[in-house]
Amino acid sequence: MQEPAAGSGSGSQGGGSYGSEPTDHAAQQDLRIAEGKQQWRKDSRTYREARKTAADLVAELKGKGQLAPAEEDDLATLQRKVEQRKQRKQKDNAKRYGARKDAAARVAKLEELEKQERLLRSSRPSSDCGGQ
Repeated sequence: MQEPAAGSGSGSQGGGSYGSEPTDHAAQQDLRIAEGKQQWRKDSRTYREARKTAADLVAELKGKGQLAPAEEDDLATLQRKVEQRKQRKQKDNAKRYGARKDAAARVAKLEELEKQERLLRSSRPSSDCGGQ
């Protein structure tokens, strides 16, 4: 019968890679999450800057007296985009407000049901009196 080679035994001896794998996986996941957040911030900043630039350009073109045909086209396009963005934001805000309002109504209804249940329990005679 052969003896196992040194370091190839089972159990916690031998310093296998078992203990380091979860740590490596968690570290990689943390790194991916951090990179994702960083990318989201960068994209968000870029989007905000583009919106601000478009709004500033609309204001600048409106403030100008006479516009060249190309500038008129740019102004019309930008105004449409700004208006669409405003409408989308209003719609999103209304959705969020409606969701909060619905949630508050559900909470109020549940509280009312709970109150009614407590009243019913307190108005019932106790059944553990042994009244046979």
